[in-house]
This record gives sequence, structure tokens and C-alpha cells, in this order.
Amino acid sequence: MRREVRAFAESFFATDQGKPDAEHLDWALDELGQMLAHAGTRARFLFRMSVLTLTYLVPLVLMGIPRRFSRLEDPDRLEALHRAERSPAGLAVFLVRAMVSFTYYEHPLGAASIGWDQKCMLAPSAATSPVEAT
Repeated sequence: MRREVRAFAESFFATDQGKPDAEHLDWALDELGQMLAHAGTRARFLFRMSVLTLTYLVPLVLMGIPRRFSRLEDPDRLEALHRAERSPAGLAVFLVRAMVSFTYYEHPLGAASIGWDQKCMLAPSAATSPVEAT
């Protein structure tokens, strides 16, 4: 399953400069594994079913290619993701995308890639100070 999620992440987070940093992906996938290890049975089941949908059904049904997602060439992976997002399989892709994004963007490289300095946007106002509320 990790190979398929990695293939998804490589395609999803790719930019004009290429694929995302391999160490960053390794870290994000390790964190995702830890998060899923602490998730409930239903959450793990839904994630696995979503990955299976992405792995087998999307390439075969939407692309007509009888291969696993991870075995597709990069342009075919992107096309498969675009088609899947506009199909009933879109919910499965959304779940995988959301779960992977949680860990990908909490890493400093991920945060930097979207211009987030990991600080609050606004300083707390004096009126909302917890000291004044008591």
C-alpha cells in the first residue's frame, strides 16, 4: 500500500520543477503510517479501500489500462487523477489526498512550498486576551 500512496503523492505534489523531495515524502509517509496506526478501525478501512480504488479501479475503469496506479507513467498518473476527481471515484481520491496532505504540509519543506512560515497570520488582539477573560 505504501508504494501506491507514494506514487499518488509523487504525482499529486509534483511541480514544474519535478517530483517532491524523496526524504520529505519518506517522512510524510512515515507520519501518515503513525497517524493511521492510531486511527480507528473504520478510518483505516476507509483509507485502505480508497487506496485500493485508486490502485486498481481508476487505471482500469477510467483509463482502460490494466495496471496498478504505481506502474503508470507520470503523464498517465496525472490524467488518471484528473479523471478520477471528476468521477464517482473522486471521493476516494479526496480521502487519500486529504490524509497525505495533512502530513506532507506539516513538514517544513511542505510548509515552505506554499509560502507558510508556520506562524499565525495575526497577532492576538488585547481584547481577546485570556487574562482579561477571567
